[in-house]
Amino acid sequence: ARGATAPSPGAPAGAPAAAPAAAGSNVPSTTLFVSNLMAAVDEAALRAFVENEGGGWRAEPADAVGCRVVEVRLLRDRTGRPKGHAYVDVAAREGPGPPAADGASPGEGGAEALKAAVDYALGLSGTLLRGQAVSLAVSKPPVRSAPVDPRAAFVSNLSQAVAEDDLRAQFAPFGALAADGVRLVRDRSGRPKGFAYVEYLEEAPCRAAIAALDGVLLHGKPMAVQPSRQRTPAPGGARPGPGTEGPFGPQGGNPAPKPRKSVLSFVPRGVRK
Repeated sequence: ARGATAPSPGAPAGAPAAAPAAAGSNVPSTTLFVSNLMAAVDEAALRAFVENEGGGWRAEPADAVGCRVVEVRLLRDRTGRPKGHAYVDVAAREGPGPPAADGASPGEGGAEALKAAVDYALGLSGTLLRGQAVSLAVSKPPVRSAPVDPRAAFVSNLSQAVAEDDLRAQFAPFGALAADGVRLVRDRSGRPKGFAYVEYLEEAPCRAAIAALDGVLLHGKPMAVQPSRQRTPAPGGARPGPGTEGPFGPQGGNPAPKPRKSVLSFVPRGVRK
């Protein structure tokens, strides 16, 4: 099965929120999105760059705050080639760190050290790495439009030859399907659009089917199977029905039709009399 979608990049805004540095670790860290990377840049080179190892990318005093790279995730395509961007988890350098302000708790002092480490790393944005200027920004979590439906799967990359019975034969062995459990989406002419929805009566069979069938060949094409998202109503309620005035005119949200020209409008004015 495919991995989870990575967080979308975003611009820095205020103090970065602390998050666990890695699984099983209590070290607070912040994820940075690094883009415009050359294909020759690997994880080791990117780690050395963000930490400014040996001062090779910018001069700094001996007492500089610095930062420590906890993890580097270089994104690659299906063939294994780098996509030119990565996610880097940075934390404060090991040590006592800057003292907390008067009346502040030790946790607040750790937050200040983390912010200083993030600012240090962001200061490398625009610096050349392997001859190309690299961009760094604080990563923000993705904004999801709708929650995941735990009992439904979205199936895409389907061949035009796939029928609902073919999908039912693939998904039914994992558990009981809903009454209308397989819905192959078609266009107005009745031709399949290449994707479908499969709904189970329980959550466990759906999870098992997604894990087992993602990438499985069906009529010569690998299926892409992932959790389906619940449908959410449009803002402001249902769309206006026929005969009502909506934001795009009458006819339930469709644009208002333009008045049709009469045949006389195409006759030259000098000939109309």
